[in-house]
Amino acid sequence: MKHSKIICLSFTLSVLFISQSLFSQSNDHKIDSITFRNLIYSHQFKTDTVSSKQMAALIEKLLQLNFISATVRFSEAGFPDVVSVPLTNRGMEGTTPWLNRCKAGSKITFEKSILKKSDGTSSFPINKSIYIQ
Repeated sequence: MKHSKIICLSFTLSVLFISQSLFSQSNDHKIDSITFRNLIYSHQFKTDTVSSKQMAALIEKLLQLNFISATVRFSEAGFPDVVSVPLTNRGMEGTTPWLNRCKAGSKITFEKSILKKSDGTSSFPINKSIYIQ
């Protein structure tokens, strides 16, 4: 317990130090948002690539999913900031505004997603990203 608090504190301080270093090195005090996002959301999940031409079919499939719990993140093209949407005991209907903003270069990440299967059981936690090309 004590070690996990120390590790958590060390991680937080290192992120703050890195972000401070990045801001102070910039001439105009702006930071590349993609670099900064990668520092915060640096999880390396398996990434599937989908063509932007298949976007309508992808949205249709995603809207059919029913989550027990999940965090869905929308990032990169079309999203100046990472949008995080927690899902609990529902589908993705509430994410439609962000799904509609997705375009070539966007990424949808599912973190700790547990799906409700058609037989009523739950899936193992899924960590996965979808990159729209």
